[in-house]
Amino acid sequence: MSEIALPTFTEIMEKKIGSMLQEVAELLKNNPRGAVIKLTRAIALQPNNAELFRQRAEAYEALSDYYPAILNFRKALLLRPGNKDTLTFKLAQVCCAYGEHLCEEKQHLQALEMFKMALEYQPHNGEYALKRIMCLSVLKRYDECIEMIKKQLEEEGTSSGLYTSRSVLHMMFGNNTQAFYDACRALELDPSNFEASHLKDELKAKAESFKNQAIAHALVGERAEAIKSITSAIESNPQGVDYHIFRGSLYRKTGQYDKAVDDLLLAMDICEHKLECSVYNMASRQLILTYNDFAIECFSKQHYDEAVTLLNKAIKSEKMEKGLYINRGDCFYHMRNLPFALADYKQALELDQCDWSIASRIAVVCCEIGVHYFHEQNLIKAKEYLSDAIDYNPNVSSFYVYRATVFQALKNIPDAEHDLAHALYLEPTSENCFSIMARVCPGKTKEDILKNYKISATVHHVDMASRLNTQKCLVELPAEDIDASELTLSIEHEKTGTGTPSRLGCLGPSKGPHPQNVHHIGTHSLHGERDFHMELFYCKKAATEDFKRIMNHLRPLHVPVLKLVPLERTL
Repeated sequence: MSEIALPTFTEIMEKKIGSMLQEVAELLKNNPRGAVIKLTRAIALQPNNAELFRQRAEAYEALSDYYPAILNFRKALLLRPGNKDTLTFKLAQVCCAYGEHLCEEKQHLQALEMFKMALEYQPHNGEYALKRIMCLSVLKRYDECIEMIKKQLEEEGTSSGLYTSRSVLHMMFGNNTQAFYDACRALELDPSNFEASHLKDELKAKAESFKNQAIAHALVGERAEAIKSITSAIESNPQGVDYHIFRGSLYRKTGQYDKAVDDLLLAMDICEHKLECSVYNMASRQLILTYNDFAIECFSKQHYDEAVTLLNKAIKSEKMEKGLYINRGDCFYHMRNLPFALADYKQALELDQCDWSIASRIAVVCCEIGVHYFHEQNLIKAKEYLSDAIDYNPNVSSFYVYRATVFQALKNIPDAEHDLAHALYLEPTSENCFSIMARVCPGKTKEDILKNYKISATVHHVDMASRLNTQKCLVELPAEDIDASELTLSIEHEKTGTGTPSRLGCLGPSKGPHPQNVHHIGTHSLHGERDFHMELFYCKKAATEDFKRIMNHLRPLHVPVLKLVPLERTL
């Protein structure tokens, strides 16, 4: 009789464990607690079976008993390292679930440890990172929170939720600029992100509120407070072009020109330098005004090279503004670069041939160049430039005296006497006239010269009327309200003080041409002249007032006019 082979202990245990696992599979569906008991008995029989620990961990998870579940998953991972990916994934899930449960129980510090553990098992899981960030936020550990968001963004870079969370944190810190940019980035990644959209709208509303405060301060002259308010508006909405323009204008009015330039250039960059954009054109105009005002500041401190550099930048952007050429011409004049000054004044006159102040400046420069040529013994050039000076401004008696002196040197006594008569007619008490009268007209008195002059003066007035008509009447239109009669050309010469040079020579180093200190010569009223000038004046005045209102009464482009002083050198 053959012997029956008895099963080994190992086989008996395997069979028993298999039977228990079948029962556990059924219990997990309806009775997780019973499954835990069965699995505990099985583990007592086979303490090195990783599958038993894994299933008991799932049973604990089903019971929401997360801590024992974590311990069992860890034991299973230790016993079966080859199944690492699956087990670490489950471990991270259980840790996160436990962390959420702890958050509900207001145990945020313990929850933070669970989220941290979940990230250790799944370091690239953005959901776990976001939960840990929110937990840090609740614990008010903001620095760690922002640092973690930064790290996660460096790893992922495409999480709209992370940008939204950081935007919220920046707002809590008062970093509205960073909050705005993070909200914008979140919307770029996910246009349907309602929270990010709400944050952006909230920041824009806050910026508008700050802007209104800035306007209120500016209206009462509180520019420092206005700058603070508009700066807060820019921090809340750094893409607001009009905010940068407004602050640039305020900086310009307070003399902070470097900051004004930075703001206006940034505004132009935001507009992408689109010439058809009205906001861009406004920023460009403000930038030109800033360069001009900065140049005025340099001019007042006698930094003429810097003033010219600034005006060059302004002219590069706006070539049709006569004031810029006048100002740069004044700088060149004070630098004693008379040819450049003359070229700028002539360019300004081409832009506005009715501006008498420009013609007066040209006349002074031509006179100085003529004097220079006289001292260089170049009498022909001297006569030409002095004649140009008289053509541009026939109202200054000294110009005639200087040219009479040149004519005398050329042995042209009749023309010298004629110029002397002009000078006496314009300024009967001029010492310059009497100083050369004996040489040009020996034996003649002032009355004799003027008696002979009256015949030629009539011819001169006819020539002047023709010349003024050809040059569109170079008369100075006042900038403020005037009586209509002041716009009519009169035959009577003004008899007020001339303020013109008493001796021939060079202008002083700190002075320059002053159009208001020269006499205005008149002629017979021309038909239509009054109506023409009245219409031109009121059109210019209306345009100027509109511009001032739009630009908050900005300073004019022109530098303060400069007085004509006596020439120093004598012939």
